[in-house]
Amino acid sequence: PERVLVVRSTLGPRDEIRELVLEGMNDNDARDLSKILELKSEILRWANSLGIPIGKEFSTGKAIPIHAPLDFILINESLSKWSKTIRERGHYDLKVQTNYSLMEGGGYQLKLSLSKGQKYKIQFKNTVAYWEKFLRGSIVEKSLRTESSLNLKESKEMIRKLYFSKGFKDVQIKTISEDYGNERRIVFEITEGHQY
Repeated sequence: PERVLVVRSTLGPRDEIRELVLEGMNDNDARDLSKILELKSEILRWANSLGIPIGKEFSTGKAIPIHAPLDFILINESLSKWSKTIRERGHYDLKVQTNYSLMEGGGYQLKLSLSKGQKYKIQFKNTVAYWEKFLRGSIVEKSLRTESSLNLKESKEMIRKLYFSKGFKDVQIKTISEDYGNERRIVFEITEGHQY
């Protein structure tokens, strides 16, 4: 006799995020995040109703009620894009932590904690062989790609290799790093030497 296996499945309701808690971010960060997560202005609307002033950091622990599907892949991809946007503004020490908590009655609370660290301003002096924009892009690209902090030693070596590849074997690179409040200014002073 022939046997037939029949499998029936019934999809229940999809898990959803019912609350969002934001820590360490201001309304500009939240606006960018809401666009990427396709929540439109919902985050800001609730932030305003909770009395969070524009331009200030979101108060720790204030939950914003939202209703969004719990899609880990979409959320991780969105957070990666969002992190890249903030890093492109000079926050190379950025750290984003996510925490999901199951709520009573179903659904999840998503807590996003943002630590921007210092903002970096990168400048170059005495560059002729390369455009400053190209050099800056070369050293920050790794930080953006690997979501890691800016490493001055690696950056200096990367610039040296670029100059070597164009025949500047005598290139000298000096780095100057100074803090101005929450901003760190890094100057790469380059003596190109002769091109061989």
